[in-house]
Amino acid sequence: MSKRIFLKKWFANPFRMGSIIPSTSSVGKCFAKNINLNKDGFIIEVGSGTGTVTESLIKHGVPEEKIICFEIDNEFCSVLAKKFPKAKVLNRDILHIDDILVELGIDTINSFVSTLPLISLGAEKSTQIMKLFARFVDSGVDYLQMSYSPFFKKKSKKYGLNANKCGYILNNFPPAYLYLCNNT
Repeated sequence: MSKRIFLKKWFANPFRMGSIIPSTSSVGKCFAKNINLNKDGFIIEVGSGTGTVTESLIKHGVPEEKIICFEIDNEFCSVLAKKFPKAKVLNRDILHIDDILVELGIDTINSFVSTLPLISLGAEKSTQIMKLFARFVDSGVDYLQMSYSPFFKKKSKKYGLNANKCGYILNNFPPAYLYLCNNT
């Protein structure tokens, strides 16, 4: 079902989706193994799609109620809310994170996990998002980013981020890299 929804969305707007099918469970597992479970705070998943990464985070030991899913597609939000009733599923833009954290009364974030197709979002939006993540990394929040490009590390330096490749997922279409940015 989620593959069909994903494919329909891709045909309607391929640049917004970034991929023709959802990420595989291998992507989710790679994200999950790079989450520091000894750190307090919420996991903020950006571009949650149909919940592949969300599911892996929960299986890895992240409490569902400690996950906040940001997804701009209404239909995906409905899927996420049904699959993960204890998670906070928000149909909002990540660029409004500061106001949203105040609204939710949240002051501690463990990590951002992002499958956003940054290149597909365009230069202006991508820059705004990268600056936002860099600001949080400066305050001690980890940031994990999936990318189909091997050049994310170079691009991230432009924003003061030190991105280290922490995974390569061949079992995904297209194959993906996972990068970890933190201030350690």
